[in-house]
Amino acid sequence: TKLYAALKHINKLIRQIQANTQTPNNTLIQTYNEDIDYINNKTEIQINHIIPKDLISTNKKALIIQLKVQQKTIHRARKLENNLTHQSTINKYISKRYNDFNNNTTHMINSILKRHTDLVLLHNICKADEVITEPE
Repeated sequence: TKLYAALKHINKLIRQIQANTQTPNNTLIQTYNEDIDYINNKTEIQINHIIPKDLISTNKKALIIQLKVQQKTIHRARKLENNLTHQSTINKYISKRYNDFNNNTTHMINSILKRHTDLVLLHNICKADEVITEPE
């Protein structure tokens, strides 16, 4: 889903910012901002673009804290989305079972009582004058 993709990107962004010890350059900031744009497009959250002074060691911790707050928000939204999906699947199967019980009662009772007919295989048939072992 979109939230999962955004969560992966924000996790990657946080890891990259934490691991980066070199001085920030324009290409590095541009790649970070591209990830932020991707996250903003996939979610309804608006994360501010990174500027060079955000990556100075004194401001870096505040930036990481801000990104982690957004990460937690995306994670909660994703959990809610997954719970709603599971709930709708459960409701779909409950309504299917209810409809089968109302419309196809005999089949449902046979299923509940485990009345399944087994397939009968006859390997040979004995007649009065012959034994048939091969189908015609």
